[in-house]
Amino acid sequence: MALSNLDKNHADSLLLAINKQNIDHNSLECVKSNYGQYGKLKQLAKQMEQLKKEAMVLIEECIVQEKLHKVEFKCKKVSGTTYYLYRRETGEEYFSLIGENEWHKEFNDEFLGSYYYDFDKTFERVCVE
Repeated sequence: MALSNLDKNHADSLLLAINKQNIDHNSLECVKSNYGQYGKLKQLAKQMEQLKKEAMVLIEECIVQEKLHKVEFKCKKVSGTTYYLYRRETGEEYFSLIGENEWHKEFNDEFLGSYYYDFDKTFERVCVE
């Protein structure tokens, strides 16, 4: 593996992150000059980037779950139940046990989606085909 084929910014940012651990500069130069070890370091950098992406997805999911748990409920949440999310004309969101097709024709609230309240106390969006 030639060093010229490596993404310089990617490798340098990894080396800088490692250097924050107060590793001797000569040690970093040694790794840069050793193709095999540098390749392993590059692989670790890819794994770290993937873990960072997974962490960001987890954080985004947490934010969505928190928002859904704060939505108005007029009944007790029961695991294993599908709830229907609506928005009133005022912008206020609420969950209902009544599905989109079960309302009478004069119903004007905007349907936002169906959510299954799982046994781990999380909401999973139900995809309707």
